[in-house]
Amino acid sequence: MGKTDDHNCNIRGKPEMNKKVLLAAIFAGFMGYQAQAAAPHSGFSIGGNLGYTSVDGKLSRVFDTVPPTVVDSSNFGGRSPVFGLFLGYGWVASSPGLYLGGEIFGQIENVDAKRQDFINLVGIGLTTTLKSNNTLGAVAKIGYVCKEALFFAKFGVTTTKWKFNFANTPNAAGGIGAQSVSTNSRKTGFVMGLGMDYAIAKNWAIGAEFLYTIYGSIKSSVPVNDQAVAASFTYKPKVATTNLRLKYTF
Repeated sequence: MGKTDDHNCNIRGKPEMNKKVLLAAIFAGFMGYQAQAAAPHSGFSIGGNLGYTSVDGKLSRVFDTVPPTVVDSSNFGGRSPVFGLFLGYGWVASSPGLYLGGEIFGQIENVDAKRQDFINLVGIGLTTTLKSNNTLGAVAKIGYVCKEALFFAKFGVTTTKWKFNFANTPNAAGGIGAQSVSTNSRKTGFVMGLGMDYAIAKNWAIGAEFLYTIYGSIKSSVPVNDQAVAASFTYKPKVATTNLRLKYTF
């Protein structure tokens, strides 16, 4: 009877053991799948982006004359292709796939916008030129890994070099002399965006993103002509950029 009891106990123990082995195999497979899905997104990464950027903003101008004071404002901006490089680090929790990371980046663009108009009450023709290039930034990223795809949001700061040139043409009737004044400044802005990276190989991922940046106001006060007419300019740029990304994760 004792042997029979031992035999029966062993028989009853095998299903319990099989269940544990099965559950362990399922769990290990799930963890392995999660690790494989996270591999192209977890760790240090380097990459590049190619895209298109659009700069827009309200240009406000105040011309001080005796009298009157002339005030006007209008939208002003330009567009340019953009190329950049980035370095980053990301960490993916095995479950539920939460992603935390960050990137530092630099990009080159060549926005070159120009407008020409004639200010009747002041009596001058004015040419305004806007240029921007050499953007640097740092962003935090938070997202979610779903199979091969990483969906993310990013936010951080950028700094961009801006250059304005103001030139007026002389009024033949009034004999006003021509003037040309330039102003250079590097402004810091707040950037936010959404995007997705998709794993195409063990360490490689491609993706796309949309970024929106708001900068502080660019201000300048310049003489306009030799009759002591002065003008002040205020411009607050907003930048929208769409990028295609290629990323390699170590």
